[in-house]
Amino acid sequence: MLTVISSFEELKGIESELADFYKTFDANYFLSPLYCIKAYELFTNDDSIYFIIKRDKSIIVGYIPLLIDVKGTLKFIFDKHTDFLSEVGFQFDFNDYKKITQEIKKNPTIKKIDLDNLHSESKLLHFFKHFFTKGCSVHSYNNHSFITTKEKGGLLKHLSSSNRSELKRICKKTSSSTFNVIMHPEQFPKKEIDVLRLKMIENGRRDLTFLNESTVSLIEYLYENGEAEIFSKSLNNQLVSASVALKNKVGKRMVWIDLYDDIQYINLSSYIEYIYYLNEKDVRYLNFGRGSYDYKAKNFLPNCENLYNLRYKL
Repeated sequence: MLTVISSFEELKGIESELADFYKTFDANYFLSPLYCIKAYELFTNDDSIYFIIKRDKSIIVGYIPLLIDVKGTLKFIFDKHTDFLSEVGFQFDFNDYKKITQEIKKNPTIKKIDLDNLHSESKLLHFFKHFFTKGCSVHSYNNHSFITTKEKGGLLKHLSSSNRSELKRICKKTSSSTFNVIMHPEQFPKKEIDVLRLKMIENGRRDLTFLNESTVSLIEYLYENGEAEIFSKSLNNQLVSASVALKNKVGKRMVWIDLYDDIQYINLSSYIEYIYYLNEKDVRYLNFGRGSYDYKAKNFLPNCENLYNLRYKL
């Protein structure tokens, strides 16, 4: 059974039920109910919830976290800052997507569809392209990269011995710094993050809109609820590098946001030591997030997958 939730209060009312489903869901993307609901609360004003739920009898087996903005555009919640997007759950089928597209076409509020950062595994991408047919455009404009392994401690085993030696050499260049993974119940390092944010703006690496107060509030909320951790480097008891990594309930990680001082190799060495840490914890999947970055490609030789956007005018 499919339903569309259009009330934020109704969505909040089933948050724990959604969370129970998400805990069992093994996917390579990070769209927890906690993330979606808090992002909607922090970043939307007059946008309307359009949260699609699939149930098997009374049990939630999938959801698609959408909204309709003030211009009548159907889009994912917090889409511009979510690295890749998809439906959540594997039980949406042909008939479900047929019904969803029919309901969208009948809704007078929806004027167009803009779905960004669609994961290549997304059924929604392929079925929307099928059912909206004429006038529906799909383009690949970006990608994401990741490393994965089937064995404990194997996240870097695909690298040659010379590649792995180079990573150790890079770490030695920042050996005076201290690596640490910060997680709840340790206090969220809000002030330290703000210092790094300002340094990145001052040195021209980011613009004035980087990591605004609402985004920091979202990170802190995820951190306090166990869905984010921060891997960091310190010099003289001061953070010089801090990266926010999202965690899902099956132990996978995705690096979402990087902050770092203007110190050679400090951010890269933090990544290397984080991967060593994940190997020790038997984490077998790490996503480097959206976008192509030469230093990640060169040093970690990750897998790459395209991301897509879908456009349709009703």
